[in-house]
Amino acid sequence: MSHRDLASLASLAREAAEACLAAVHDRGVDWSATGLRRGQHRGDVLADAVALEHLSVPWLNVYSEESGLLDRGAALTAIVDPIDGSTNASRGLYPWASSIAIVDDQGPLVAVVALGRTGSVYEATRGGGVRLDGRRVRVSGASSVRGKVIACNGTPRAWLGWGQLRAFGSAASELAFVAEGSIDGLVDFSEGLAVWDIAAGVLLVHEAGGVVSTVEGERPRLDLAAKRQRILAGATRDLVDELRKAWADRALRARW
Repeated sequence: MSHRDLASLASLAREAAEACLAAVHDRGVDWSATGLRRGQHRGDVLADAVALEHLSVPWLNVYSEESGLLDRGAALTAIVDPIDGSTNASRGLYPWASSIAIVDDQGPLVAVVALGRTGSVYEATRGGGVRLDGRRVRVSGASSVRGKVIACNGTPRAWLGWGQLRAFGSAASELAFVAEGSIDGLVDFSEGLAVWDIAAGVLLVHEAGGVVSTVEGERPRLDLAAKRQRILAGATRDLVDELRKAWADRALRARW
């Protein structure tokens, strides 16, 4: 695919993500629970409707956390989390984001994570690096977890050697922060993340020079059939390997 085509896809994803944020920007938006699905808020459903409208093109399938798969028989699919971190949004906390990845049969082609409240936009294209609001960014380069700032998703079960720990409540945002270099790594202590939580963030980290793997040491699956998976992310392979070793040494998996 040409750079021009990738740029067009990135533009489409960015416009859709920014429209999702705009739809729920008003302080009067109803963030109450829908009661239809665990963790789903009315703001999620509102943003999802906007995403579907902006991604309504015949050559693109859409797979959204909120509305499932819209299969148009296309070769490309947009994997969408209209609002990632909607619990934060419902309580007036930060961060939360709109996350969109457009994938082909080889994985993500483009990724956009647009942050609520700040309006900052992270964008990546396959082989094209990462930009934050148009500025090139890269991972921190940290080669060890010692003394570093690590984010966690879910409830931490043990100390894995970090200097400081942060729990942001939005996996898409956390992966974007790793790509930017503002945090050095990420550990998923949850029951596992869905493909819409990580598809965009994985490409961001990869294109910024970092590493994402499952806790078993495998590449995360980013196809539509992927089950939830626990991931580790970091600025370097050495840092991720150190997190994985600490994870195994404490036999965390056996406790869950």
